[in-house]
Amino acid sequence: YAGRVNQDMQNAKQAMEYFLKAADFLEDSKDYKLKYLIYYYLGDLYLNEGLFDSALKSNRQAFYYSQLLNNKGYMAYALRSIAFAYSGKKEHRNALKYYFKVLNILPKSDVSALAILFNEMGIQYNHLKDYSLALKTVNKAISINQDSAKLLYNYFVKAEIYSNTHQYDSASYFYNKTTHSL
Repeated sequence: YAGRVNQDMQNAKQAMEYFLKAADFLEDSKDYKLKYLIYYYLGDLYLNEGLFDSALKSNRQAFYYSQLLNNKGYMAYALRSIAFAYSGKKEHRNALKYYFKVLNILPKSDVSALAILFNEMGIQYNHLKDYSLALKTVNKAISINQDSAKLLYNYFVKAEIYSNTHQYDSASYFYNKTTHSL
């Protein structure tokens, strides 16, 4: 709890220390849920601090415990965080590999999570300069997105893709959709 409180208070260093102490304390424990939570939130801290290799290690541990718990929600969060870490390392193909793993776990009824995931995948394709797949994936996010606030982020990503393909009128159109909707 001290780790989470410090994380919420933006005391990253102190939060890390508490999480690491908790992980050491639970080393021989079979409390897989608590172990998952510790490694997941530790990985989240590492991601926020730009420590991507450490984030990968922590989130792989979190994924391991989520498998022991057979908790698909926990699995999806850990895999998504692994994808974030790879994206931070500019390893976009590896990020996509993990996003696809999340897709295989997420229930198709979780439209909100799927929309977020497709948008994040579109970002990876954009970084890889595979603009047709980037647009296709972001359009998929837009088509299922039911949250108008999150739709703005979809439009922003779409504008970025159009900008990268030198389609400035289309880019301007989608940038304007984000600013006029705020």
